[in-house]
Amino acid sequence: MDWMISGATASDFQEAGVRLNRAVGELGGDSVGVVFEMPNSFGKFPTADQMFGHFINPEWHDFYSNNQHLIQHDIMARHLFVSGVPHFVDVRRPETFPATSMTKDEAGFVQLAVEFGMRQTLSMSYFNGRTARQSILMLNQTACGSGDLSELCRNHLPEFYLAAQYFVEGLHIQELAREAPLGRLSDRERDCLSWAATGRTTKEIADILHLADDTVNEYFTSAMRKLGAGNRTQAVVRAYVLNQIAP
Repeated sequence: MDWMISGATASDFQEAGVRLNRAVGELGGDSVGVVFEMPNSFGKFPTADQMFGHFINPEWHDFYSNNQHLIQHDIMARHLFVSGVPHFVDVRRPETFPATSMTKDEAGFVQLAVEFGMRQTLSMSYFNGRTARQSILMLNQTACGSGDLSELCRNHLPEFYLAAQYFVEGLHIQELAREAPLGRLSDRERDCLSWAATGRTTKEIADILHLADDTVNEYFTSAMRKLGAGNRTQAVVRAYVLNQIAP
């Protein structure tokens, strides 16, 4: 949840990246790169406003941005677009790559990353069903770093994957706050979400607010639509992070 709030309350993506770098630094990572809300088809290079942070280092970031044809040979990106599952790669261990064999161009891409200092990377992707777009988060350990991401993966991959997913959700909430003014939920919608946050059922909320069950459900539906949420739980979390309801 802290990661979600960190992403949602940053003033912009740059500050969100600074916060994320600080968090992953405490975990032993050297750098982090984020692609946010990219069209969900491999081969499309993210635009400048979709990519922030540094995959390996600033020099690689600039090089990659100026050589967009490389995305076609990015073996990690293709794996993430196809599978959507987190994956750890140690460039010194070929068996950690997501494919049993690589093409010449893919091998060349990996060698370029190594030359820029990459040693280990943990990559994760998240598909947003509402927008049909994909976000990718990459945590890296460089050749000059002293940490070991493989230990993190062995011991804490499920927790880190969840925390990273929360961060991306926080970015979605931040976008939502920029797109629409705060306070757009009605009083009744806030009431329903606030009671739902305490674990009350539709029937119980209807009794508390002296409303019909169907009316409560209508308030939930409209609140979910306004918050871009897929279910009540997500609506409650987004309303809380956006200070629409009290904790």
